[in-house]
Amino acid sequence: MLPDSVMKSIPEWVNDPATVLAVTIAFYVVGKLIVKPLSVTLISRKNELLAPSAGSMLFALTVVIGLISGLTAAGYQETLSILGAVAAGGTFAIGFAMRDTLSAFVAGIFILLDKPFTQGDWIEWGDRTGRVKEINIRTTRVETFNSEMLTVPNNELSTNTIKNPVANNHLRGTTMIGIGYDDDIEEAKEIILDILTDIDMVADDPEPAVVLTDLNESDIGLQARYWLEDPTRGKYVKTRETLLQQVKERFEEAGIDIPYPTRTIAGDSLTVDR
Repeated sequence: MLPDSVMKSIPEWVNDPATVLAVTIAFYVVGKLIVKPLSVTLISRKNELLAPSAGSMLFALTVVIGLISGLTAAGYQETLSILGAVAAGGTFAIGFAMRDTLSAFVAGIFILLDKPFTQGDWIEWGDRTGRVKEINIRTTRVETFNSEMLTVPNNELSTNTIKNPVANNHLRGTTMIGIGYDDDIEEAKEIILDILTDIDMVADDPEPAVVLTDLNESDIGLQARYWLEDPTRGKYVKTRETLLQQVKERFEEAGIDIPYPTRTIAGDSLTVDR
């Protein structure tokens, strides 16, 4: 027990619940009016997508610090110790139960910071592909090219190899075209190259090219190589469709064959003994 002289020197507000409330409210106001908007402004200069979530987390941390400061100032050290022990145990239990969610949360932060892809990008991972519509802290929303909306946990994206075909604002397309063994290879190459040159979506630099790549059983394989500027999935599909359609028409005019595999089955007649 402290001496009376010491007890009298202790302010009346110590060990008072009103102190806890007052200090917490003060930190809440500071967090709401200063910490959150300032952190959002500063972080948005580096990453606009991460800024709102980071601002909310810093605001929440400010309120927690205010609550702890209020308990300390009011003389609730014992209560604070008990709450600390409970919080430690609860944190372990919650962390174990929500390990997948926390993993997705951490992965989301790294995605927002590293920027392997951004909103609007066309990405491929595993056996899936689509356009990124929204990146959040825990999940990323991807729209497939069948107009399906996928909500993908960020830890799935962070643990898979992500292919971003349009990251460098250029996409190389390749299309295989077969011609017959009796056809003129150089003539066929010139026709394909002429078609590529006339397609507006195909870039002039690097220039498109056509190369002989395969001698198959039923055809000679020519590979058309071309680049698309500011590529999108729609541009890629449209360019390939235009190329193939015009190749068929021009080959028919030039008498160039587009062969398809054939099989001849030969054998003895089937005899059934009765």
